[in-house]
Amino acid sequence: MWLLIGFALAIIIFILILFVRQRNILVRWYEWFIGMLGIGILLFTIQNVKGALDANWINPAWTFLWVFGIPSLLLLVIAISLPWLRYRRVKNNK
Repeated sequence: MWLLIGFALAIIIFILILFVRQRNILVRWYEWFIGMLGIGILLFTIQNVKGALDANWINPAWTFLWVFGIPSLLLLVIAISLPWLRYRRVKNNK
């Protein structure tokens, strides 16, 4: 399972880099860092929720999902929205 997730993640990141270069979108280093941190926490959440559900620990799995899953999604939304908003602002000013 993790091998397939790794391949899919590598392909998605490669396509993202090609898309950013093609559209000349400026992505700063801290936006990449926030995105990678969000992806890392999301993978950590998936792994621990799956492990807790396999061990029939339903309540800890849901708690882990809320405590770590929601912040990881928020980090990903922030990492996506910052360059997108800057790109829209620059595009509307031209």
